[in-house]
Amino acid sequence: MARSAVTLLSLAVLLAIVKLGSSTMCYQCNSQSQTECGDPFKKEKIRLVDCNNEADVLGYNNQYLRPLLAGFSYNIAGATKYCHKIVTQTGTVLRVCLEDNPSAMNTTCQLLAKSQNIKHCSVCDKDNCNGAGSLSASLSLAVAALFASYLFLKH
Repeated sequence: MARSAVTLLSLAVLLAIVKLGSSTMCYQCNSQSQTECGDPFKKEKIRLVDCNNEADVLGYNNQYLRPLLAGFSYNIAGATKYCHKIVTQTGTVLRVCLEDNPSAMNTTCQLLAKSQNIKHCSVCDKDNCNGAGSLSASLSLAVAALFASYLFLKH
């Protein structure tokens, strides 16, 4: 009985920590239409999107970024997307999935910084990271949970 409980607990911990093959989940909002999107950020009322969901991401970015970033190339179908937080000169906060270079993740923000419309840009590659703050589990935590389960089962 105790052995099956530990096995189930170990499996639950692993499933909570390791999400194989999943894409990045980001907040997607605009503080002009949702005041909760601004700072201070109220994540409970903001939609999370899967950055691999091209229809969601491309449609949203076309609606909210096109007027802001005239001449900037974004929405490249199939490109790796990361969470971005963009603040305009007028104070509007945008939280979106945007393409970026995996080996130099700040490339998009550097390009956006050249626009006179952008006051701040940040990029991150963890789930929910373009919100106020987030907790993320590590591989070391998963290994520790497995080791503890092994020791418990051994005795």
